[in-house]
Amino acid sequence: MAERSSFFDSIDRDRVYYAADFASHLAEYFTNGIFNNGLMVIANDDMTVSVKLGSANINGYKYKLDTNPKKISVANADGILNRIDNIVIRLDLPNRKITAEIVQGSFTENPIAPALERGTSIYDLRIAKISIPAGTTAISQDLITDCRFDSNDCGNVICAVQNPDFTDISKQYDAAFNTWFNKIKANLSGDVAGNLQQEIDILEDKVNANTNQIKKITAKKYKIKNLDDPEMVAGAVIDLPFYYETNTDSLDVFLNGEYLHRCHIHKTQLGSLINLGEGSYYEVDENEERVSDEIVISNKIQLTEDWKIDGSDNLEIIVKGEVETLQD
Repeated sequence: MAERSSFFDSIDRDRVYYAADFASHLAEYFTNGIFNNGLMVIANDDMTVSVKLGSANINGYKYKLDTNPKKISVANADGILNRIDNIVIRLDLPNRKITAEIVQGSFTENPIAPALERGTSIYDLRIAKISIPAGTTAISQDLITDCRFDSNDCGNVICAVQNPDFTDISKQYDAAFNTWFNKIKANLSGDVAGNLQQEIDILEDKVNANTNQIKKITAKKYKIKNLDDPEMVAGAVIDLPFYYETNTDSLDVFLNGEYLHRCHIHKTQLGSLINLGEGSYYEVDENEERVSDEIVISNKIQLTEDWKIDGSDNLEIIVKGEVETLQD
């Protein structure tokens, strides 16, 4: 197996590339044909035709006619028999050139165009066929058949890179599906609808659980009131505009951007408020709602008495896992 790569800088001529290397490289990106509808063959109303300006690609080699149209002479017609000639763009590797040429056909009552030459040395793109009926003295446009857009003759240059082939990956998906189906098909026997509903219920439970987890990390901010309010003093009870689960770290409270710690001892357990450290708050049991024996819902918090009150401070609550069903 031969491995080849290109193109790299040559050091002491250890990387020498040929024209064929570049042509081979370009041939993988572009199909054979003309660029941008160029190289149209037109009649001159005599025994010549002209190839208009344009470019072509043949096996990675480029042809360009960019100054003046090329005039090509057509051989005289026969007095009795007819003929069809080809106008081709010919790649001639031995002579290292590409040219527009005429290839003369044979005289016959029912002529056909000459076969295209497409070997390793010569490769033709046919851009037109010229019909030369017996007795023709001038080529008119109606005697010219445009072959540029026939992909068998010439064609337009397009990208040669093919669309992705998903055959192999489709086979992988089919195999994965069959494996899954073989695993559950036993569950589909008997009460098929019931078994499918059971599978759906299990999936719904998983989705709901994930949804709840997502909800718990969703934050909402509330600015309750300014601390210069006469009611906002150390030890004050604050009514929140939402309900939350106590003992779940569901509230993050910030005072003027400073994080406040939640006291893990309830007021009812203390009997009276005591100093638990600067920058704290209590969860409040008063007027609580109980969802279950384990879950207590409240809409209040109480400031600890050790707060340093500043009239410019705002109380901002960031809430996670808000209990919307118990809102007023």
